[in-house]
Amino acid sequence: MLRVLVASAVLLTIAGPALADDLESCRDPQADSKLRLAACEALMTSGKLTGKELAMALSVRGNALAAKRDLDGAIVAFGAAHDADPDNVSYLNSRGIVYERKGDDDHAMADYNLALQMRPRYGSAYNNRGTLHLRKGALQSALDDFNAALNYAPKMYVAYTNRARVLTINKDFAAALADFAEAQRIDPASLQTAGHRCVTYTAMRKFDEAIAECSSVIEKQPKNQFVLTSRANAHLAKGDLDAALKDYNFVLRLNPNNVRAHSGRGQLFEKRRDLAQARADYRSASFALTPFDNIDAAMARTTARERLAALTPQARRDIREPRVEVRKLFDIVRDDVWTSTKHRQQPFTYGSPPGREDFYFVAGK
Repeated sequence: MLRVLVASAVLLTIAGPALADDLESCRDPQADSKLRLAACEALMTSGKLTGKELAMALSVRGNALAAKRDLDGAIVAFGAAHDADPDNVSYLNSRGIVYERKGDDDHAMADYNLALQMRPRYGSAYNNRGTLHLRKGALQSALDDFNAALNYAPKMYVAYTNRARVLTINKDFAAALADFAEAQRIDPASLQTAGHRCVTYTAMRKFDEAIAECSSVIEKQPKNQFVLTSRANAHLAKGDLDAALKDYNFVLRLNPNNVRAHSGRGQLFEKRRDLAQARADYRSASFALTPFDNIDAAMARTTARERLAALTPQARRDIREPRVEVRKLFDIVRDDVWTSTKHRQQPFTYGSPPGREDFYFVAGK
């Protein structure tokens, strides 16, 4: 391996000092990201890179494209990196992350599984596969993967945070707080830890602690939609509806499609007995178009759908009259709904005749 790298450097030096400088910049993960990308692109354009060096440059391109949300381009780049260096499982892991961001769960799972098949002690792939299981609500599978990640990478603070999220859903709050504490010990500057601990404190009904955790993140990231919504949920659960509404409204100005904010605001308006607005928010949460739902959004969407169904007046009636024309049958159902909901639900076509009166049309002369 050393001989291959030395030979590569010699070839680039012969080709010109500029390319040798580009190789040094391309290899340096501490270099300025734009300068590093430019160096890697120049090397790939020169056609001088092969094998592991080419794979490394392609991975730099993939990360840059992912940062720009060009997910398809990033997938192509990481795939090419894996082709150039098929023994390096990190490129599979990186491509899996991009597939997951895109909502392509099947391809993401395939990449994580292949990476773990090739390298069974790969902590990062276990953590990433765990987040995919968590998003699908497979809590035991997620917990198993986060445990494996920490077994092989005990300093991975994000795996502690993710395991704490599962423990929170399972209401094992003491264990969740212990994991958050370990994550914070490993990386005291992590905002992700505080943001998710806010959710745990809310579930524990420790609302002041929850609000303080969320606020500490919002001070540094004032447009963090997840944490803003989590703080709103804490205010709502505490009974401070005005503070909750302020946060929900701000999130929905940032992103009118935010499932958690619509679901939470729907609950707020339901508490205020503004049922028309509650239904509107529940409807928005239920049918918001998103590439995928993480576990928190999925739970919020489920709540919205359940509450929307509970607040939507419906009529059910078995009609056993024989020889009723199908069109007339639906007119009768229409009339029952119209009556039982006191005209709040309007499943009718303007000007259509009622179901229980017979109308006879006579041809004009």
